[in-house]
Amino acid sequence: MDVIAVGTGKALKFGENGDVDVVLVHAREAEQQFMDSGHGARREDVMFNHFEILGPPSDPARIRGLGAVEALAKIAAGRHDFISRGDDSGTHRRERSLWDQAGGLPEWSEYVEAGQGMGATLVMANQMRAYTLADRGTYLAFNDRIDLQPLAASGENLLNPYGVLAVNPAKHSGINHDLADRFIDFLISAEAQTLIRDFRIAGEPLFQPRHLSEVE
Repeated sequence: MDVIAVGTGKALKFGENGDVDVVLVHAREAEQQFMDSGHGARREDVMFNHFEILGPPSDPARIRGLGAVEALAKIAAGRHDFISRGDDSGTHRRERSLWDQAGGLPEWSEYVEAGQGMGATLVMANQMRAYTLADRGTYLAFNDRIDLQPLAASGENLLNPYGVLAVNPAKHSGINHDLADRFIDFLISAEAQTLIRDFRIAGEPLFQPRHLSEVE
């Protein structure tokens, strides 16, 4: 197996071009568009965690405990530093959705698009003592290297579900659909779902399996 680690937008584009057999992504609306356009032959839920709005412990915008939309509005209104991935990843797409819920993304010079992956964005936000949106798994992986803290209250709009999609072999002759199908079967099997449930960093689970009944 060859793994290509990229953001959701690039991953889905690889699928559309027939460059990969399977994509594992976290942008439900984009996944549905992928399927509706005939690029995918199968989609299954795999796991989920949550997004976090992270910021410096001093919390200059005073967003601690607020809902995600209200927190972003306060960050923008106070012109506080905010680092966005800006890379069309699943995280960036969720951020844009949250800004839409907040009435649109305002223009302020302290809003910076990094155009990089989650790890690099976290490091940049930490160095600038800025706010950012991150998935909890990457936050936990970087927690010993950054001082940023989760500040906004968790809610339904911060839920971060992951789906796996098999690329449609009818569109690309080189797709190995049999192995793709078997790999998806494995990801949603009791064995893999148990591995997902039990995997931890610093004692905390990174993801919750979607197929709970199969591992309980």
